[in-house]
Amino acid sequence: MEQITDWQVVFLLLTVAIASAISLYAAGSSQGKGKFLCDDCRFNNDNDCLKAERPAAVVCTAYRSNSESREQ
Repeated sequence: MEQITDWQVVFLLLTVAIASAISLYAAGSSQGKGKFLCDDCRFNNDNDCLKAERPAAVVCTAYRSNSESREQ
């Protein structure tokens, strides 16, 4: 059995720290940002949205903000 060297431990800890930072960034900047998209979606009604996730979707390919529809 090989010995684990100090630089291997440091490399492993750095890798874990970087992966954690990337995951936290992605979670904070993702589409839903921890809230339900349906609350602010212009398609949030029975006729326009047939997604099974509705009304609790946090990620949706069809999501369009109500503010986007007012800008156009």
